Amino acid sequence: MSLPTGVVIKNRERSWYIVVTYNTAVTANTTWGPWVNPAGSNYQIVMEVNVTAVSGTSPSLNVTVDVIDIVTYWMTLYNTGTPSTVVLASASTGSITSTGIYQATLSTSILPSLISVSASVGGTSPSFTVTIVLYITEVS
Repeated sequence: MSLPTGVVIKNRERSWYIVVTYNTAVTANTTWGPWVNPAGSNYQIVMEVNVTAVSGTSPSLNVTVDVIDIVTYWMTLYNTGTPSTVVLASASTGSITSTGIYQATLSTSILPSLISVSASVGGTSPSFTVTIVLYITEVS
């Protein structure tokens, strides 16, 4: 089965999801998006990174959620590699180095107009097969 990627899909009232990438081999630094933020000013993003295969020597993967606010200023909401140094960090996974499902829940009142996701890879000949999904919900 293939999922539509790069499309904001309304899931239910005040809830959306974006399949950033589906079952994709990531071998180099990559950026997806940006997408228009469908939620209002108070929202929660759950980022799920499903890693099904890893290869290379000392491979590492960091996934970052970036937003641009209404005054055109990009900022990092979350980075798996340095969760303590970003605006919102409710999970601290460190760099991803093995298969598994990694999640981070981000809540904010920042009003971004755009959201993007990027991946940076390290190691020698690294390759990660990943599916990345953002679940966005307005919070009252």
